[in-house]
Amino acid sequence: GHAYSMKDIKRLNKEIRKGFISGQGGLDETQTAIQSSIDHEVIHLVVPQLTQQERAVHEYTFGLNGKPQLPPGQIAKKLKMDNSKVAKLRTSIWKKMEPHLG
Repeated sequence: GHAYSMKDIKRLNKEIRKGFISGQGGLDETQTAIQSSIDHEVIHLVVPQLTQQERAVHEYTFGLNGKPQLPPGQIAKKLKMDNSKVAKLRTSIWKKMEPHLG
């Protein structure tokens, strides 16, 4: 990985968080940045803490367990939820991941 300063990491986390929750533009740079900057360990660490719905959103967000990686809008369609529901779930997933992000 890259050597980021704490300031960079804080800024990155803020941007990642914004991008993660809003999921603007689907699988664009924000999404890719999220993928590469969130440690895979963290992605898996958090799974046992997730509700069934959170887990489904989480799997499509990160392409886990053979699921395709989808932007939030498509996750919503796939899971037959509205976008704001998916955004809420992403927020709660993020809050559970955040403590592991150091």
